Parts: sequence; C-alpha cells; structure tokens
Amino acid sequence: MTAIAGNVLMNASMMCADPMHLGHEVDALVGAGIDMFHCDVMDGVFVPNITLGLYQIEALSKLSTVPIEVHLMVSKPEDYVETLADYGVAIITVHAESTRHLSRLLHSIKKRGIRVGLSLNPATPVTSVKDVMHLVDLLQIMTVDPGFAGQAFLTRSNERVAEARTMLEELGLHDVTIQVDGSINTTTIPDVVASGAKSLVLGSSSLFGVGTDHYEERIIELRKVAGLHGTN
Repeated sequence: MTAIAGNVLMNASMMCADPMHLGHEVDALVGAGIDMFHCDVMDGVFVPNITLGLYQIEALSKLSTVPIEVHLMVSKPEDYVETLADYGVAIITVHAESTRHLSRLLHSIKKRGIRVGLSLNPATPVTSVKDVMHLVDLLQIMTVDPGFAGQAFLTRSNERVAEARTMLEELGLHDVTIQVDGSINTTTIPDVVASGAKSLVLGSSSLFGVGTDHYEERIIELRKVAGLHGTN
C-alpha cells in the first residue's frame, strides 16, 4: 500500500468513468499504468448523491487486475463490509463521521484481511482520529466536501495534509499512506504531494474526459507533476 519512496500512487475515481463501457475503461486504465481503482459508494443519506452500487463493484472486481479501493460515503458502513470482503476488494475506506463506533468498524474490516482506509471530511479535525490510527492503512483527507465531482479545491487542504503527516510521524506510523480526494489535478498536485500526500484520487479534473486513447499520456503527465515533490 505504501508508495515506494519518491513515487505517488495514481488512483482512478471510477464514478467519473463511462458506465456504459466499463470494461473498455478498465482495460484502458490498466494498460495506461493506473495503480488502483477508487470506487465511491453513496447512499443519498450520508451525502446528497447516489453513485456506484454493489453490483457495479462486483462487476469491476471481476474485470480488474489492479487493487480496488471502495470509499463508503454511506450512513451505515457496517452493512457493506461483509459483501465487499466477498468481492475481494483490497481496501475499504470509511468516514470517521459515519458511525458512532469507529474502532469497532475498523476492527471488523481488519479482521477480514482487508486494508483499512479512514476518510475525514473537511470540517473534521485531523487529530480527532489519533486514537484509532494504529488500525489504519490509508488516511484520506477530503479536499472538497464529499458527494459530487467537479467541486473547487478547498484552500486549507494542504495544511490538513501536513497536519496528518506530522501526526503520523509523531505516532511512529510511517507505513500509513496519506491520500487526497477532490479536485486533484496538475494545479493542486504539487502542493498536496509536497505536504505529504502519497496517493491521489484522479477524477474529472485530471484524468477522465480526455478519451481512453489518451489515458497513458495523461497518467505520465500526472506522474511527472507529482514527481516534482515526490520525495517528501
């Protein structure tokens, strides 16, 4: 999970892919060198939108040869863990704000042999999850309010990424990967990587919309941009 020193993971946000040609999208992204698939599941309750459902995740799990991360933006994440485990996903990322019993939820993911992701909304203090970080493999800092693609990058996000990096260093948790999600593109990548991000969720503002024939050159471009500060 942890990026190799000097590298940054490229994670494609599949809510931005063409749902009518999922197999073609997957093949093109894998051929272009994508590192992971990021799948947003929204229930219209925790966030005001509905995106990928479990059937789409199951279909993707049968097509994909790269790891799948499922980002649960739902009001009852506990109800999804067992099914996603059966699909063989690599990471389940849950929101700290979505459950009263966060430690129990993270343990339930971990005991199934799945890597644990923890996501924080922009208004949630980074240090509020300090006591459960020993259970976490990936800490996701939302750089927009969750729910919709195409939003503007929130300016304080870089400070929050840096704060997360400092917290992890103080806890001695050097293997936890910091991921950023929301309006990640060639403009915002240098600063988020310099602040400590090692995994980038790539959506409509950076990867999709250029046509599948151009995914490889776009990912190469994004890796070069991230590499400007890749050793931080």
